[in-house]
Amino acid sequence: MSKAIEASSARTYQSGLNKFREFIRASSEILGVVPPRCESSQDLRALIMAPSVVAAFLTFCAGFGLASSTVGVYIDGLKHFATDLIAAPVIPEPAVVARLLEGFSRVGKRPNPKKEGVNGEILKEIILALPFMGLSPFDVRLWTALFVTAYFGCFRVSEFLISTDKLKLLSLGRVELRPDGSFRLSLFKTKNNVKGPVQFVSFTPLSCELLCPVRALESFLAVRRSSALGDAFFTSDRGVPVTSQVFNVMLRKVLSFMSVPNVGHYSAKSFRVGAASDAFMLDIPFGDIRALGRWASEAFLVYIRSGACAARASKVHRRLARRL
Repeated sequence: MSKAIEASSARTYQSGLNKFREFIRASSEILGVVPPRCESSQDLRALIMAPSVVAAFLTFCAGFGLASSTVGVYIDGLKHFATDLIAAPVIPEPAVVARLLEGFSRVGKRPNPKKEGVNGEILKEIILALPFMGLSPFDVRLWTALFVTAYFGCFRVSEFLISTDKLKLLSLGRVELRPDGSFRLSLFKTKNNVKGPVQFVSFTPLSCELLCPVRALESFLAVRRSSALGDAFFTSDRGVPVTSQVFNVMLRKVLSFMSVPNVGHYSAKSFRVGAASDAFMLDIPFGDIRALGRWASEAFLVYIRSGACAARASKVHRRLARRL
């Protein structure tokens, strides 16, 4: 059962369980009683099924300034660890828990600023700026390929940059130039596809050569160095795999060169945000947007920024006006 979730989720779930055990010990000290056992899934299920225990745990977490999203994942962790092959628990008083989490989002720790999106217009300006930044010809090709594929692939960071999980690694062997002139990238393991079939991201030639991912990938492949530190596809001119940290530094460097404000609000995730927002603004059906970013639910709506919402609303206004 532990293999059914991502390693990062497992670590967060374990943190939630540790915090719950801390809550049980602290509560028992206040009441002057011996802490109840919380070792097996049966022990945990009995505790969280008791009236008001989960609600009290949420209140306990409030004192640590945790974000509501973090506490929500902690609850998911409790449900995970309390599940065995016999029965699955049901968190009592779901409405109360939902209201408490809503309260967290209003009065708890302020979340970090949302990442700004790199939309198509910004991407075009980035690609035009790269040759004027004093970069080597190799780096211009590398970063053009990285930025363009990150946007059109609507990639998560772990899907196209070096990862500690080799199954997630976008290696040279998983980037295929097909006979029809398209590129196909094979993703063996993603956040929402831990053990499922391989997912493919395909790029076909675009009329806009400046932003064409096929042209960018072909140009990079022509100069790509073999890596001595693994088989990552995107590597520097010395064969060193590009990490998310290096990606973020370079992105902010070019945005600073372009005098874009608040460059600290941009990261590798910004391309996923920008692509989803652009697709939403263009009235792309929700099912197609989900397919674009390989989302398993309507979670892509979290990535839509207000500018895209406003642009889409303007289109609705014009349609409404035509009916008057």
